[in-house]
Amino acid sequence: MPTHIGRFNQARHHFVDRRQGTEQFVLIVCLAGAGACKLGSAKWQMEAGHAVILPPHMHHRYQADMERPWTIFWVHFTGSAAPDYFDALTSAMKEPRLWIDNLAAVTDAFEETYRYVLGGYTDVDLLGLSTSFARLLGLCRVHQKSLVPRRRLAEDRVLRSIRYMREHVEHPVSLEDCARSAGWSAAHFSLAFKRQINLSPIQFLTRLK
Repeated sequence: MPTHIGRFNQARHHFVDRRQGTEQFVLIVCLAGAGACKLGSAKWQMEAGHAVILPPHMHHRYQADMERPWTIFWVHFTGSAAPDYFDALTSAMKEPRLWIDNLAAVTDAFEETYRYVLGGYTDVDLLGLSTSFARLLGLCRVHQKSLVPRRRLAEDRVLRSIRYMREHVEHPVSLEDCARSAGWSAAHFSLAFKRQINLSPIQFLTRLK
């Protein structure tokens, strides 16, 4: 359930320092410009495509870059399922920062969530608010890529092979064909595909058919 929500455009001089943290989780998505975020003793730079989820009750600080002030949207959220969403989005990365490769989809989901705030605090609006925000978090996970550019290129190759499978689902497709579409050997392709999709290429293709 969101408790606070908003958007700042080119937020020059934006600076927040909470020694005791907050009662809620805090999601920040950088849409343009740059900034920095500190959680405990760790610090990260933020640029367009970066998002961060700050856990409750931890000292954190974030600020806009002076030369290129960021444009961000932010949501404070809480609830019994909130830790599960946090784990789903951050545990694989070992840090609270994310990389989102489809900002347009995530921004549209934020705007939909924000519209429910404008409607008031009826049961209908609160239900719409919480379910649309769950969708927003889900899209963050769907469009989440590795923070390391080299790994993102590998992820894109796997996605390219999936597009190939879908386009040729009505025809016989071999493991070698799929690997060739990704530009890898069959052995390397199988390992990379299983690591990213959690299924072997043949298992995925069978389900697709």
